[in-house]
Amino acid sequence: PNTFSAGGIYRFTLTCTVYRHPDNAVAYASKEQAFNQPPWGGELSVTWVGKGRALVDEYELTTIGWSDPDVDLPLRYSFAYEPTRGDGRVELGTPQMSSTTKVKLPSGEVKLFVTAHDQLGATASVTEL
Repeated sequence: PNTFSAGGIYRFTLTCTVYRHPDNAVAYASKEQAFNQPPWGGELSVTWVGKGRALVDEYELTTIGWSDPDVDLPLRYSFAYEPTRGDGRVELGTPQMSSTTKVKLPSGEVKLFVTAHDQLGATASVTEL
């Protein structure tokens, strides 16, 4: 409740009544507004260079396949990881135009994330274990 749905079309109507007018004049103005939809359809893959050693070898995170139904291009991407042992999510910089980034990951299992950002601020994310 009290939120707009992505991709929804809403009509806003303003009504003004002038009570001091002999006929209580009323004026209306309406506008339909379509709300932005987030990007969708992306995938995240990871490859490593070297032997896959924690904090030594670089892992390359790549995202492909994103579309934006409202064509709010270009898209930007932000990457993150979260150790499964509960140390919290680590953002790997700010959103960027490049669909690839490199990172040295800690030991143990991590969840990898990519978020696609359109030009109007709508976002969508995918996760890779």
